Amino acid sequence: MKMYKKLSAVLIGALLGLGQIDLIQADTAGAITKLTAHIEPGSLMMTTPNDLEFIAMLDGKQQSIELDTVSTKISDYRGIGSGWRIAVKSPNHAVYRNNYQLMINDKPITGEGVVIYNSKKQIRNKIVSLKTMVNISNDAEAGAYHADLDWILEPDNNVKE
Repeated sequence: MKMYKKLSAVLIGALLGLGQIDLIQADTAGAITKLTAHIEPGSLMMTTPNDLEFIAMLDGKQQSIELDTVSTKISDYRGIGSGWRIAVKSPNHAVYRNNYQLMINDKPITGEGVVIYNSKKQIRNKIVSLKTMVNISNDAEAGAYHADLDWILEPDNNVKE
């Protein structure tokens, strides 16, 4: 047993001398650990709005026809608190503009982008339903027409509520 105690003391002394074991006094020991986090913004996206269709009988007078609403779902996971807006334009507006005017959310849709909806703050998930109507010209010509709509969802980083 005496030999074992001597061997243990020699081994511990040798390890301390070589710096293999660090002894820290409990009353003065302390350590600080930092955790640095980088949280990146998520996406801002919208689903494709629904298609609409209408039929009108020409009568030589201007007609206004209220259509079903156009709906889309906006998902905003950016985590920055600012809003967003929806704009729309019709690249083929020149093809049908002499026959009817499409109105979305009370805004006339043309070949130039027009903002039709604003959200002043971040809303994670929102169904946006937009009033839609057409104004048919009294000079409209009979035929089948369609309007192509380009939807633009853009962040509004300047608006916070």
